[in-house]
Amino acid sequence: MANAPLPQPRPLLRRLLENGTLIGLSDAELVDRYAATRDQETFAFLVTRHAPMVMAVCRGLLGTTADAEDAFQATFLVLLRRIGTFPVGPSLSGWLYRVARRVSRQAHRSEARRRRRELAFQPREAERECEFERSELLSLIRDEIELLPERYRAPIVLCDLGGMSREEAAALLRCPAGTVGGRLARARQRLRDRLVRRGLAPSLTALAATLAADTASAVPADLIHRTIGTATRLEAGRASLVGAISAEVAALMEGVKYPMLHAHWKSATAALLTVAVTSAWAFVRHAPIQPPSPPAHTTQALASKAPEAAKQPDATQVREPNVERFQLANGLKVIFQPIAEADQVALVVLYSVGENHDPAGRSGLGHMVEHLYLTAAAGDEKARTVEGVASRYPTGSNGQTGDRYTVLATTFPAKNLEAELKDAADRMSDLKITAADLDRERSRLLEEVANIFERSPALAALNHARELARPAPAGGRGGGLPEHVRAITVEEVTTHWRRYYKPRNAIIALAGAIDPKMASRAIKDHFAELPTGEAPPTPRKFGPLKPGATRELAIATFRSANEPIACLAYLAPRPGSELYAPFLVLISRLWAGMDKLGAGPAFPFPVYFTPLDDGTIVAVSAPAPHGETATQAFTRLEAFVAQTLGPELADRDLTAARAQLGPFLGLANVPTSMLARNPYGVAFSLGRREQLGLNSTQLDRELESVTDRDLRRAIDMVFSPKRHTAAFISPTK
Repeated sequence: MANAPLPQPRPLLRRLLENGTLIGLSDAELVDRYAATRDQETFAFLVTRHAPMVMAVCRGLLGTTADAEDAFQATFLVLLRRIGTFPVGPSLSGWLYRVARRVSRQAHRSEARRRRRELAFQPREAERECEFERSELLSLIRDEIELLPERYRAPIVLCDLGGMSREEAAALLRCPAGTVGGRLARARQRLRDRLVRRGLAPSLTALAATLAADTASAVPADLIHRTIGTATRLEAGRASLVGAISAEVAALMEGVKYPMLHAHWKSATAALLTVAVTSAWAFVRHAPIQPPSPPAHTTQALASKAPEAAKQPDATQVREPNVERFQLANGLKVIFQPIAEADQVALVVLYSVGENHDPAGRSGLGHMVEHLYLTAAAGDEKARTVEGVASRYPTGSNGQTGDRYTVLATTFPAKNLEAELKDAADRMSDLKITAADLDRERSRLLEEVANIFERSPALAALNHARELARPAPAGGRGGGLPEHVRAITVEEVTTHWRRYYKPRNAIIALAGAIDPKMASRAIKDHFAELPTGEAPPTPRKFGPLKPGATRELAIATFRSANEPIACLAYLAPRPGSELYAPFLVLISRLWAGMDKLGAGPAFPFPVYFTPLDDGTIVAVSAPAPHGETATQAFTRLEAFVAQTLGPELADRDLTAARAQLGPFLGLANVPTSMLARNPYGVAFSLGRREQLGLNSTQLDRELESVTDRDLRRAIDMVFSPKRHTAAFISPTK
């Protein structure tokens, strides 16, 4: 399992043990604290509190294997993405239990992993029978635990699986120890009664012993360190998992179908987890299969664009098997790909309308439409909150806005396809925006933009460097200047939606468990009669690039942010440019070498590039050691770029580029099982490649013909020290 350097976990754990202010807090209080401060120690405390229970669940199904450790990490990284987006009682134990179960089941279903375990350990027949009987009993017990009401599930999860005493559980649940004891006894009795109905009759003592056996093994300290370290880096750089976690952990996060809407990586964004991010000003909330980077503008972050770079997928050219396309008379383009092993469907609606299409030249209108598109009333559906959207789509939803595009996406069971297509058609034709909707989303948008520009050095450095490299039109700001956002009216946002968010500017991409004939019929039924809409207005031009421009700021930050961050931003070539193929090889080199930049509590994902979002910026960031000036930090980053990009072209460069970029640029054959775990990534990638006019076959030929001379030219034209902008952001004292 590959892991980037960790931010000195042992001192962190020592601080946690010495931090008496956290010990007495309930999980709900810790979640509120973390949502407000993004304090790494608060999240680390949640991990250490629930680690024994989560590990017990993972080992119960997977045994003492690397798979169990992968499932353990994935469970807490799911929590990191989702924290603050769902209601929390006194304890998170029930929620974590369910997620750990789902992650472990996903790992258990992996045929490759089963084969690996069978080769690594072949027990005697009697041992296999004994282990099978025990695992079957434990599986039945855990199934029944998941069905218990929360008041009974929490005590049994905390005490019998988490190894807590009744007094410890009582302190966490905010009730007397006697109450915990009573609920624990009733929970065990309920479990026994349910098992009896299944033909088993364990005594209560045997039942408790069976559960307790799962807690016998301690959680490896190194595993806790790695999990906390990974979470720290992801929270600092928001949603880029590439290089931070193994492909196995990323795949588990993809496959578990956890709720992905409006997760609190708002201050950063969201990669892996991974496409993580958004380009110029995209707020990503759900992640397709895409390596990249730390997001920059995100209202929700999902999950994961999980590139399985470590697995090195076949780098032969993909011919988009089973992909079908058609276009309706009103201009709506449709593209879909059935996936044999999928049990979910991803519906992605993409518009060629974005942040730069406000006729008045303001910033923020595009993002406001995106917010309201997801939450306002439409057709027969009433207005809904962010939490309501998350509840409706527990396997994921996403909204993001770039400079010149908008994406709205949901994932759901295949049986709901007809109803979801109707809802999508209603949101394209019958959206009912009210003043209450606008007020609600205005405050959310203002908060999100403040988070990424003013409260985290990591995000502020990235976004200010980007603003210098690609200034927002008319002096605006990605996501919206506060004065622009506050001035938007219901009439303006309604008119903008009514004119442009229509079929002629839209692509519908579907992937997953779909029947092509049924999907085609349903799309025609619901969308064919919708009005065409107007062509989008001419996008506002970006401000002039000022190579060498720098910006130094001190900002009031989240309490956990304590290091200055330096960032260099470069303009990336567009797909179709003669520089694009060699540029992708250089990006692959930067990703491979980014561990050299070091790591720290506020360190973002060091190399930021998101090819399927706007893809116009490359950013390289690193924390500044104590005493290092802005000029010294910029010089150090320039040296890293020069040294990493300097070697002559080798065959391995092309192999690495295809492996890292192939799954989302259409350059590699991805196993069906991987596609089935992430239908959103498939649909998003299909839709964005269509929008961008990205020809995968042509790009593959261009990569094959890249020469060392091409690399030298791309270095000079893109990564020359004279071509970047820079930002140095430090927390106020």
